[in-house]
Amino acid sequence: MQKPEILTVADGVWTVQGLSAANSHVIDAPDGLIVVDCGEGDDYGRELRELIASVSQRPVSALIYTHSDYCFGSEGLLEEASPEIVAHAKLHDNVIRQFTTSYPGYYHRLLAQYGSILPPSGPDSNPIRTRGEAKGRRSYRPPSRQFSEPETVKIAGEPVQVETRFDFDTDDCLILYFPERQTVVHNHFAGNFPNIYSIAGGGYRNPLPWLAGLEHIA
Repeated sequence: MQKPEILTVADGVWTVQGLSAANSHVIDAPDGLIVVDCGEGDDYGRELRELIASVSQRPVSALIYTHSDYCFGSEGLLEEASPEIVAHAKLHDNVIRQFTTSYPGYYHRLLAQYGSILPPSGPDSNPIRTRGEAKGRRSYRPPSRQFSEPETVKIAGEPVQVETRFDFDTDDCLILYFPERQTVVHNHFAGNFPNIYSIAGGGYRNPLPWLAGLEHIA
């Protein structure tokens, strides 16, 4: 099991890995920290906050969701803070659908898909998750700033090229380029993908937008 750690990627840019299947990222922007993705639950958000504090004591001025899978640790991360929250224009409706879906067996299908009840170690351990324990209550703060088209903007005083056109495992993905740091932050490439379809019965996922997104990043 990988020990959670925060790694320096570029000057003022860190990646947090080992808390879940997906990384989170931190950018030291002019007006405060930008945090990208906050995990699957409030326990993750709290652990993420502690790791961030080991490299910076500045406040979080913006939280960005790359997509709708890892935006459920917001209360654990933010507590009383009220930063700007940035997301794709489709994300909020997709999240609400996850909480209110009437699809039969939806929750149990997710448990099977992600191996959630497998042990954290040993020959039958989960091959997907980096950690096996629960991540606490799911919380979600809706975005205050949404993008439906590509734009170049400032977030927490930092120039960011926000790209909305390339889907991956959801249709609400953002790819973020920080030109002054020559750094791309995204959820578009991982070791166990292309994610063409869900292994537990989800719909077919067209790989062409994913490939186009990789070409755009390159």
